[in-house]
Amino acid sequence: MDGQPLFQRTAQGAKGSYSPARRIIELATGKADLSTVVHELGHHLHNVLLDDAEFGPTVRRIYGDLTNKKLSEKFARHIENYFRTGKAPVASLQTVFEAIGQWMRGIYEKWTGGQASKEVKSIFD
Repeated sequence: MDGQPLFQRTAQGAKGSYSPARRIIELATGKADLSTVVHELGHHLHNVLLDDAEFGPTVRRIYGDLTNKKLSEKFARHIENYFRTGKAPVASLQTVFEAIGQWMRGIYEKWTGGQASKEVKSIFD
């Protein structure tokens, strides 16, 4: 899978892609939406979490590594669903997904220079 991009596709073509080798997310102008951003970020998070000492073993056990495209797509869809519902797909991933939400909220707060609004917190919590 090294270097092979992962795409979020629709009937109109790819909305976005993630290159594991370069760790770059690309979004299609006029096609990408919030779901695309979160989905492609899910691929990146899967890639990053594989090397994480605390969460890597759990992620690897459930989703494998990036060579398994089906499982990587499943992880990206589960990230999308977590940001919609706040619930991880299985109990053993709840702390992993909560840590991702806290990390994302921290980035947002540093980027904006303040506390996240209730609306933003509802996305990342």
